[in-house]
Amino acid sequence: MRYRSLKFLFIFLLGQVSSVHGAPPAVMPTSQSGDLGAAADGMVGIVVNQTITPNGYEFYRIFSLLWSEKPDSGAYSLSIKESLSKRYGNRVDIYLGQQRVYSAALPQKYDGLHTLCGQAVEETQTNLVALSLQKNNDADIAQEKM
Repeated sequence: MRYRSLKFLFIFLLGQVSSVHGAPPAVMPTSQSGDLGAAADGMVGIVVNQTITPNGYEFYRIFSLLWSEKPDSGAYSLSIKESLSKRYGNRVDIYLGQQRVYSAALPQKYDGLHTLCGQAVEETQTNLVALSLQKNNDADIAQEKM
């Protein structure tokens, strides 16, 4: 019973805050490149952080800032995942859904992160364009077979 009343209170207060500040209703952006990058729940244009270390978080932060400056960056939802390995060092992978579009080893020191992020943004954008072209080519071939 208490849970229901707290849930109701939260929803009520959330509605009051948005109406007081005149915030428009939330509208989900749409992807112009088909469903590439669109998450299962319809959210696009986000970069999800799944890093573990401080260097991984800094990679995410710098990459997100550089990525947001790119045109059409809002059409893709990306995930940045960090994996730890004693043998190979920390790795960072960028995914579009289940498809890996970038992978690199994280530098041990902070100094090389900005350069790595710049390269990651360029390579990610190149790989996303190639993936989009491949998808469009596959769709054209499928239409020809029909």
